[in-house]
Amino acid sequence: MPVRPRIVFVNRWVPLFPEDLVRQHWGHLEADLVLCHSQDPDELAAAIAPATALVMAWNKTLIDERILAESPRLRLIQKLSAAFEDIDVAAATARGIVCCQNAGTNAPAVAEHVVMVTLAQRRRLVPGHIGVTAGRWEPIEMMAAGLHELGGATVGLIGFGQIGQAIAERLQGFGVHLLVAQRRPVAPALIDRYRLTQLPLDDLLAASNVVSVQVPLTRETTGLLDARRLALLPDGATLINVARGQVVAHGPLLAELQRGRIQACLDVFDAEPVDPQDPLLHLPNVLLTPHLAGLTHEVRERVLALAGRNLAKMLAGDTDFEGRIHL
Repeated sequence: MPVRPRIVFVNRWVPLFPEDLVRQHWGHLEADLVLCHSQDPDELAAAIAPATALVMAWNKTLIDERILAESPRLRLIQKLSAAFEDIDVAAATARGIVCCQNAGTNAPAVAEHVVMVTLAQRRRLVPGHIGVTAGRWEPIEMMAAGLHELGGATVGLIGFGQIGQAIAERLQGFGVHLLVAQRRPVAPALIDRYRLTQLPLDDLLAASNVVSVQVPLTRETTGLLDARRLALLPDGATLINVARGQVVAHGPLLAELQRGRIQACLDVFDAEPVDPQDPLLHLPNVLLTPHLAGLTHEVRERVLALAGRNLAKMLAGDTDFEGRIHL
């Protein structure tokens, strides 16, 4: 008798992906669905060993050669997030295992977050709220400290994949000057559509009032914005990071912020959760959120649906996967 396919969902965030919702999306598939909540490496390896497909949300344990070697039936690894640094993709690919990520399902949410924090920081929304709730009424003082419209500002986008393009789409009505830096040339159709200019990274940093970072974490992007590059930002510029904390060098960023030269809106950090002793938490020129830019109910529905489509394709022998990771 043929062995029935098994889908193992490693889910350390049960409140985000409750079992009834997962089964609502994938329960119709001709496979056994097993939910694993452990992050213990040995328990995780034992749970994955009989899997035909592995689905992961945000995992703390690296799916490495040891785990892959003990999982001879594994054919698909599906991430529900965009990041895949918790998978040894090269080792998996060498074994014929297809690796996929969320294929931009979170792009609308992240783009809205970038626009939201840009407006909030330029109009000093959080300090204004805190001041009123503390009994202060300081519109003139806040104006003197700097209140700026987004219209007419120069916005630089580092990375112009699905998230970068979604940000550009949402900025169209604000009358900004849009700059883009990425390794590949931007397609002429996108340049025309968004009326943007592609520049080298250093030139973009020096020319932008607002810079948003949305690149994957790779060997090349780790420490991409170092002390030299951060110093290129104009006085009063706002740096937004919705990529990964390690893309921006923490020490140099902290130094620039402590001098009060720039502002920052950070959704990602070197260590998560942030160390309570980190001086970053006590600066007046930062707006901090707990890695939630891509977390909405709508994203959750889209990513579960996408994973379901890829799982169905794997079971049917189809290889046209969405969000396939190519090294």
